[in-house]
Amino acid sequence: MNLKRISEFGLSMLLSLSSLLVIAVPKAHAATVTWDGEGANNNFSTATNWAGDVVPQNGDDIVFNNETDVGDQTYTNDISGLVLANITLNGNASSSYTIAGNAITLSGGIISNSADGFLDISLDISLSTNPVVNTGTGSVKLSGVLSGTGNITINGTGFLELTGNNTFTGTTTVTGGNVTAGSLTALGAVSAGTIVDGGLLHFLLPTADKMGTLTEPVTINAGISSGGLDIGAACGFGLCTDSDITFAGALVIAKNISVFTSGKVTITGPITGNFTISLDPSSTGTLVINSSANGSATPNGTQGGTAEAPYTTNYADSQPNQDIVVKNNETAIVTGSRADVLIQSGGTLKGTGTVKRVDIFNGAKLSPGLSPGCLSTGDLFFAEGSTYEFEVGGTEACTGYDQTKVTGTVSLGNGTLSTILFNDYKPKAGEKYTIIDNDAADALAGTFLNLAQGATFTADGYVYSVSYVGGDGNDVVITVVSVPASPNTGFQILANNPLITLGATVLAAGAMIVLAKKYNRVTSTR
Repeated sequence: MNLKRISEFGLSMLLSLSSLLVIAVPKAHAATVTWDGEGANNNFSTATNWAGDVVPQNGDDIVFNNETDVGDQTYTNDISGLVLANITLNGNASSSYTIAGNAITLSGGIISNSADGFLDISLDISLSTNPVVNTGTGSVKLSGVLSGTGNITINGTGFLELTGNNTFTGTTTVTGGNVTAGSLTALGAVSAGTIVDGGLLHFLLPTADKMGTLTEPVTINAGISSGGLDIGAACGFGLCTDSDITFAGALVIAKNISVFTSGKVTITGPITGNFTISLDPSSTGTLVINSSANGSATPNGTQGGTAEAPYTTNYADSQPNQDIVVKNNETAIVTGSRADVLIQSGGTLKGTGTVKRVDIFNGAKLSPGLSPGCLSTGDLFFAEGSTYEFEVGGTEACTGYDQTKVTGTVSLGNGTLSTILFNDYKPKAGEKYTIIDNDAADALAGTFLNLAQGATFTADGYVYSVSYVGGDGNDVVITVVSVPASPNTGFQILANNPLITLGATVLAAGAMIVLAKKYNRVTSTR
């Protein structure tokens, strides 16, 4: 081989090697791509929907800002095989954001920096690594199917709902927030299990699974309050009282735990940890421990069947990041500040404080004020079967009648409206009461039960009408249409009938003449 051929061969090898090196060098992490929604549709592949008109590529972070894209939105991933690092929701507008369409692969995590926004990712997600879901102080729902081998870590102080029939085989670790498993397999395959190192874990199954069996192994190392497990099924917007759910997974406890249920929960799987398992004292359901290998400090047996007596909990200090769950037979009085409030069936929320969000379940009650008073909240959601109770004792909000001041979204959800008079107050026709003062320009969603716009209802003999476009155009205003008639004492009949009055006068005069003559006879005989 001559020198020329050797040099040509060497050059060829060098070019081939350099090509291989170019191929082997991994692509640098792509930029963050921010949605601006300026396209003619909401598709991912439409370049004008993204800042700089750059469509997201594999490895990108995508960001949605609900302060520039206000109002309920649905974004559609129409890109096949898209691999994303992180999905982030920013801003604090009270809107719902749904990401639908083609499945994605997630290599990073999901982040909500929105205190008031709601993010629903309904497309399927394959977990290629170990994603972190940070709810911040907002709400995130993953309703698609989660697959793959990654472990999921959940943190933040907000809400995460998992409702898909998930198949991922990694561990779910809860380090903070309120996590709801909305299906029998919401926490993935049972090979790795779920670890609770903080926050609260709820199992809220659909009605169809209210007689179902949970096989997920759960380890409880810590958690907010004294709670450990909430297990139940949803009937409408409330909890099923006839649910009969079996918890068959292995249960490892490193603390005393309580179980809350409105139906029946039976623990049949092995229990590890010399700690107690008790039925939450405010629970109306029944807990049956029938463990195959009970290593806890509570023997097999049945607890509950009756709820404890009504009780009151006061929240007078300022803890704006602390959530409240108001349970059966509990009246929670908030005069300070709290974050999200869930009022479960049989619970009541009262007070004059400030909360970030209120959800009133079926059978629960919101009764703002303290006879009277105003309660301030962000979002306000009534479930069908819930009750809004307000008291009337005057014409001024907060001092004369109860009012809820809302700075977020209002959904009345067919809740029941209840009006109560106090301090023997007697309203006058034409009086108006703004019972929900809704800020900004967002319209109310829904109506109260059987009360369409302008409909009337009667309470204590008073007839009221209801408007959902009152006040500055989006407030709930109650107007007194008519008052009860005064009791008939007879004088009104006489006043309205002059002939009867004349006849009565003639009879009275005749009676006086007869009495006078009789008196004269008596005196003349003496």
